[in-house]
Amino acid sequence: MPELELSGIIEAIVFASPEPVSLATLKTVIAAKTDGFEPSDENLLEVIGSLNNEYAESGRAFRLKQVAGGFS
Repeated sequence: MPELELSGIIEAIVFASPEPVSLATLKTVIAAKTDGFEPSDENLLEVIGSLNNEYAESGRAFRLKQVAGGFS
């Protein structure tokens, strides 16, 4: 799955959730929405890091942070 598509899915899940979202939950939701594609933890963390770099480079005031066992 292209990183751009995966990053959009991750953003949608995390921003729509009122609670921190764990890597396991991200994998489950992504698999359900993409006909079974399940990214590795490393892949998810890499995409989250890329999103945070994009946010920083574009001057956005928010980041995806790991808190309470998930990302918020």
